[in-house]
Amino acid sequence: LGQPREALLGRAGADVTHPDDRHLHATALRRWAAGEGGTVFEKRYLHREGRIVWARVALTVLATRPGEPPQVVAVKLDITEHKRVEASLRRQREQLALVFAATGSGIWDHDLALGRSFHSDSYLQMLGYPPGTALSRLSHDPTRIHPDDRVRMLGDLAAMFERRVPIDGEYRLRRADGGHLWVAAHGFAVWDDAGRPIRSYGAIADISARKAAETALVESRARLSAVIDSAHDAIVALDDAGRVLLFN
Repeated sequence: LGQPREALLGRAGADVTHPDDRHLHATALRRWAAGEGGTVFEKRYLHREGRIVWARVALTVLATRPGEPPQVVAVKLDITEHKRVEASLRRQREQLALVFAATGSGIWDHDLALGRSFHSDSYLQMLGYPPGTALSRLSHDPTRIHPDDRVRMLGDLAAMFERRVPIDGEYRLRRADGGHLWVAAHGFAVWDDAGRPIRSYGAIADISARKAAETALVESRARLSAVIDSAHDAIVALDDAGRVLLFN
């Protein structure tokens, strides 16, 4: 906090706590006074220079002999830099979400170290979920993948982590209403210095219209082929150069 030790001795913790976080400090003290045990929370302190210092505070109540007042130990970790990086990543993610929303795509971002998952509103809306819906990773809930695509997609996800092969495929994902949506998915992973995957992120795009058109084209060709094959007369189709395209 930029203060000499003597300046802090005897002062209440609330004196150097950000005004908006003083209720957290008071709540922790009430729990301590009520004998509810330790607690961990994050709060902002005020540095002598006027800037904010983020800290993770762990309060532990020490056992004392009968008749003695309770004692508490507070361990405080400066997480200001962590909060700065977290805020920067959040802004970048929000900017990416705007870009992908404008292009009709949705993004997903999984913090593997902390076990946190993020899905943009455009991702959720694409699959029929309300904005802000909490979804787990697909590998943790494979029922959200169409049964016919499940093994292939889970294999592609495993390859991304085990062999560092980016995701680049087309799959069907289950919508909130139980139907399925064709998506093109692109995904990547990030590893720490020890080679452990710590993050995965990517995007999906709705390709259901293209898939429907492809299916309609295949069915149209199949009907045309059936008509030609059942005709009693000879049918030959040529291109502009006179090359045979099909015949019965």
